[in-house]
Amino acid sequence: MKTNELCITALLGCILFLSFSLCSQVLYLEVITLMVVLISLYFRKNLVLLSILVFSFCLVLSIGFNIHTCMYLVVYVVYGYITVKLKKYLLKHSYFRYGYIGGLSFLTGQILQLPFMLVSSKVTMIYILLGLKTSLIQGGVSFVAAMLLFDVIHERLNKILKGKYQ
Repeated sequence: MKTNELCITALLGCILFLSFSLCSQVLYLEVITLMVVLISLYFRKNLVLLSILVFSFCLVLSIGFNIHTCMYLVVYVVYGYITVKLKKYLLKHSYFRYGYIGGLSFLTGQILQLPFMLVSSKVTMIYILLGLKTSLIQGGVSFVAAMLLFDVIHERLNKILKGKYQ
């Protein structure tokens, strides 16, 4: 990797961490999925996956090493990889893109409950059912946030990047 790519990776990882940290203080507001989708649409796969690793490393340093931080690493790497593969389709269809971001945000809340299966399947079902309302609201809020923010950030990124790193 070149030095400028390493700097871009570190910058993107820090942007992901800041968007996660700042918006997690507001109930149901989760913009990390929006940011992962945005960087996945604009940057090459290796830069996206490495920036998600930087984000996860910063998250481990701030919150600590636990099951949830490991799940964030797995979930967002998979989201980034899937989004890179769907890049052309997501850039063409705006309402699908918004629904995609809302759906991924909903799934994040549900997937993060899965490690409780190690404790008990009954405990997992209780967590999933109790978290369903929260995940639905979170997915809806992410859908609205994507409708409000995606096109503005998309336009700015187009002007800044002009085809580099894609």
